[in-house]
Amino acid sequence: VEEGGRLKSGTPVFSNGLGFQKGAIIDFELGGDKLVRVSGGTLAGPAADHIVVNLTGEISAGTFTLIDASGATLSNLSAASFALGAPIPGYECSIVQNGSLIQLSTIPVTAYDLWSAAIPDPALRGREADADGDGFTNIEEFLFGTSPDRADGTLCTSEPLHGVLLIRWLQRTEGASYLLRENTELSETWSASDLIIADGDQEGVPSGYTKKEVTAPFELQKRFFRIEATEN
Repeated sequence: VEEGGRLKSGTPVFSNGLGFQKGAIIDFELGGDKLVRVSGGTLAGPAADHIVVNLTGEISAGTFTLIDASGATLSNLSAASFALGAPIPGYECSIVQNGSLIQLSTIPVTAYDLWSAAIPDPALRGREADADGDGFTNIEEFLFGTSPDRADGTLCTSEPLHGVLLIRWLQRTEGASYLLRENTELSETWSASDLIIADGDQEGVPSGYTKKEVTAPFELQKRFFRIEATEN
């Protein structure tokens, strides 16, 4: 397969070997038995990152065989010879070699995984870690849209405004659930609040989040509020 040339999967069998030049393209449709088989001769190609792999079809977690070279000899070709043409949203993908098989490994990536990748130290990317030392765990900062590497944020804000208390926070547009609770004594059981939660001004809100707000009227009886967030 020459530079710029394309090879489509669909269980083609090459009994006399197969060679790839730098810049060759393979279009793989995942699913079923749609792969490339090299049953004899030599499977040869460039040493690293020169064969582009484009993927179509239904993606799921697992391992998919792209090339089965059983019966052939590999020459200057390994998993490092291949590179995905485009990332697959929601998955961490890698091309691996298992003996005479060239395979694709896919691992689901959560929204939290993508968010925490901004933390420079991988050892501090755990949900219960506090990467920026501000007293909030990473999962709390993820759920409420604050920065994982700046210790200058707060999970929610409140301010008195024209006879009401205005409470604002950010919440994930998907992958999490939120509940506003209240009580009259911090030591008492927290009950779901019946206050109406509305969308706030969305200017400057980071992607994947929505600003929410609620107005609590001042009353003679004191009330406490909290927002509970859970990653789904």
